[in-house]
Amino acid sequence: MLPSTPLAAPPLPALNGRDWVEGSALPGRPHLETLWFRVDKRIFVASAKIGSKATPSDLDAVTAVVRSLH
Repeated sequence: MLPSTPLAAPPLPALNGRDWVEGSALPGRPHLETLWFRVDKRIFVASAKIGSKATPSDLDAVTAVVRSLH
């Protein structure tokens, strides 16, 4: 099954709520962000579980890891 959103290409965008699909969650609970991307002819899915207490520096660290995927 392919996503209904366009496929990204590396380097992947930051976790920003625009390019990633953000799952809903109850207040104070973690949520998932998901992004489909293509490398050559293969399709991959990246997902990150974001805790309710994640700080901007936490998100920057996750973004650095995500952007390192090639």
